[in-house]
Amino acid sequence: MNEVAAKVGPIGTDPGWPIPMELRPTAPEVRAARLARYPDAGPPYALTIEPADGMKPTVAELKSAFGDYQQMRTNRGMAPELIFAPAGGPRWRVAVIARLDPAVGDFDASTVARIVFRRDLTS
Repeated sequence: MNEVAAKVGPIGTDPGWPIPMELRPTAPEVRAARLARYPDAGPPYALTIEPADGMKPTVAELKSAFGDYQQMRTNRGMAPELIFAPAGGPRWRVAVIARLDPAVGDFDASTVARIVFRRDLTS
């Protein structure tokens, strides 16, 4: 937790599991950040980043950084979500999940409202 907080920003509030802790982002490009942990109060599970207005990346930019994506199932009326090919090592992989702002036709031109970096066990 401390390593993530050192890179993103200090912990603002931590109501305890299962509610994610709120971080106070130090980068002006980030409007909000939350960090969730596994139920046993163990390692971080998911880091959610909300980019600041005017700093939202496009899907094409995320594709350039993380590779190909697939559209995830969402409920009707919800913003589209995409998952990028997870990268990882022998014990963990990280899935990058992007929730889009209202789509503008082609996904690649759409901006991203929220990015979740989700850590998954591989074994």
